[in-house]
Amino acid sequence: MRIEITRDACCAQDDQIGPLEMAFEVAPDALLRDLVTIVVNAGFLQYSSSHVTMVGFAGKTEIARISSPYYTKREPEYLLSPDLSISELLKNGQIHFQF
Repeated sequence: MRIEITRDACCAQDDQIGPLEMAFEVAPDALLRDLVTIVVNAGFLQYSSSHVTMVGFAGKTEIARISSPYYTKREPEYLLSPDLSISELLKNGQIHFQF
């Protein structure tokens, strides 16, 4: 299953050099926890000293908060069950992270 991830820029320079979009292939039976692990390990999310946590949205539904490993030592916070199936959660295959 193809998942398209977009994110807000953390500063003007990030807005210019990005990337602000990335696609990942996940197994059809992947869980929310699997997708969060993939996003974290990819280093795709960017942070600044004033923006240290991003919230992932599936449509208008908040699904997870991911904090900077550099500025904080917080583990990802799941706002829905981490055992929720990605195929059930993401009908359009898209997640957007914003501050």
